[in-house]
Amino acid sequence: MRLAWEYGVLSISALNVRLPPRIPPPLASLNRHWDKQGDLVLNDLRQWLPLPGLRRRTRVGVFLGNEHIALAAVSSDGEQLLACDFRDARRDNQQMALRDLVEQYGLGGSEAVVVLDGTDYQTQQVDAPRVPDEELSGAVRFQLKNLLYIPLEQAMVGAHRQHSDRWNQEGQRALATIASRTRIEGIQELVARAGLKLQAVLPRETVLNDLSAAATEGAGGIVLATLGRDDGLITISRGELLYLARSHSVGTRRLAEDGQAVEILEDELRRSIDYFDGQLSTGPASRILLAPCEANREPLIDRFNDSFEIPCARLRLEQIFDLEPLGDELDEHTEAHCLLAVGAALPRPAEASLSMYVRSRRQLEPLSPAALGSYVAGGALFLGLISAVHTPLSLDREGRAAEREAQRDELLASVADLEAELEAREIDPSLLDEREAIERDLALLQQFEARLDTLDDRALAGFSEPLRGLSRQRAEGVWLTHIRLRSGAGVFQGRAVAAEDVPAFLDGLAQERAFQGWQFEEFHIQRAAAAEDTADSVRFRVASPGLAGDGEE
Repeated sequence: MRLAWEYGVLSISALNVRLPPRIPPPLASLNRHWDKQGDLVLNDLRQWLPLPGLRRRTRVGVFLGNEHIALAAVSSDGEQLLACDFRDARRDNQQMALRDLVEQYGLGGSEAVVVLDGTDYQTQQVDAPRVPDEELSGAVRFQLKNLLYIPLEQAMVGAHRQHSDRWNQEGQRALATIASRTRIEGIQELVARAGLKLQAVLPRETVLNDLSAAATEGAGGIVLATLGRDDGLITISRGELLYLARSHSVGTRRLAEDGQAVEILEDELRRSIDYFDGQLSTGPASRILLAPCEANREPLIDRFNDSFEIPCARLRLEQIFDLEPLGDELDEHTEAHCLLAVGAALPRPAEASLSMYVRSRRQLEPLSPAALGSYVAGGALFLGLISAVHTPLSLDREGRAAEREAQRDELLASVADLEAELEAREIDPSLLDEREAIERDLALLQQFEARLDTLDDRALAGFSEPLRGLSRQRAEGVWLTHIRLRSGAGVFQGRAVAAEDVPAFLDGLAQERAFQGWQFEEFHIQRAAAAEDTADSVRFRVASPGLAGDGEE
C-alpha cells in the first residue's frame, strides 16, 4: 500500500511503487508509515468485507511440507504469478507462518488449494470405474473399501485418471490418493485460522502434472522429475493427460551424502521412461524436465543428457508465468520451496473429483435460537400473507354465493311452472294410436331379425356355391334330370349307365365344401324300363329329409 500527496490530492494504491522524485523528502517517512498501516487496512477489508472483485482476480495455492510452508497467488487466467513466498516452519507453528504470509500479501478471505506432502497421504493404483470424471473419486472410494489402511469412514479419497494408448476401455487405471479425515480436518482448521477458505486438497502428482502441461504447452511425453529433501517424484504426461506417476527415494540430502544416489535416480528415470514407451504410449518420451530443487541441477542435467537419448533441461517458473508483477527475479531457492504451491494455484478442470477434501454444506441447527426465531418470523409472515390474500377472496366469494343463490331460486320457480303446465295438458288419442302402430312394426322387425340370425351363412350366400360344386363333377356315365335345392338340403334325380356310378357321384359331391354337412334319407335306384333307356341303365333319386317323395317323376 502506498500513500502519495501531490497537488493537494491524497491517493492510495495497493501497488508497491517507488516515490516520485517530486514528492518532498519530509513526506517520505510519512509515506512509509502509511504503507504499513494501509496494508493492514486493506487486508482487513479483504477478509471481512464482501470484495468479490479482489478475490476473483487471484487463485491461491498453499504447500504444507514437513519443514516449511509455501504460499503462491496466480491470476485467474493462470498467466501471471502475483505472489510466491515461503517460511521455514514445522507442523506446530505452520498456522502462524501461513497467517503472516496471507497478511503480508493481502490475500485474506481468498479461496485456497492446498498440496500435501507425500507423508500425509498414500497412493494406490486401481482399475478405473466406467463413470464420468466428476463421479470418479466416489466410485474409487467404494472400490477401495477392502484395501484401505484405515476404516472407510475415516478415509478421504481423491482420484486422478491415468491414461494409456495401449489399454482398452476396460483396462483403464486411476491413481487413488488416500488421506485420513483427521488430517484433512486439521488442514481445514489451519487454513481457516490463517484467513483463507479451503477449496481443495490435492496430491503432489496432480499438481506436477498440471505444471508439466503448463510448461510445455501440451507437448507429448514430458518426463518431470522432482527432488525434495528426503524423496522425489517422477511424472510422465502428454498435455493435460497423466500417464505415469511414481515416487523415488532420492532427495537432496541423499544426493549430498550418498555417492550412488545419482545412479539410483538415473535408474528410476530409465525404468519410468522404458515403462512409458513400452507399456503405456504409442509414441516415445520426448524430453526430461528437472524441477527446481535445493541442489545444483547443472551436473544432473549434464549427466542425464549424456545418459539418455532425449534432451534434459531445467524447469523454471518463468517458462509458465509472467513474473513482472513480482518485481524482482525469483531465485532458484525460492522456486524450489514454492513449486508445489504455485502448481496448486493453477486453474484446472474437475478440481472437485481430484480433491481429497469435499466442502460440506452448512446446515441450520433445527433447535437453535436463530432457527426458532426464523420459524416464528416465518410463521407470522405467512399468516399475514394469508390474511392479506384471504380477506378480499372471502368477500368476493360471499358476493358470488349470493348471486348463485338468487339464480337457483329463479330456476326452481321456472321448474315449478313447467310442471304445473305439463300436468294441465291432456293426452291426444291420435298419438296413442300412432304409438301402438309403431310398437307393432317394431315387433315384426325384431322377429325378422331373429329369423335372419338363425339362417346359415351358406344359405345367405344363395345357391351359387352348390351349383358351382355340381358343375365341377366329372362322373362318366351319370347325368341329372331333376335338381331341387334348399338351404342345406336338396333332391337329385337322374340316370346312370351302371348302378355303381351313383355312389361315386355322391362321393364326389361330399368332397365339395358347399355340400358338406348335407344329409339324405331317401335313396332309390331301379333298373330302367322305359323304351328310351339303354340296356342295363338305372334311374336314381336322392333326397334330403323333408324333401323325400317331393317331386317324384
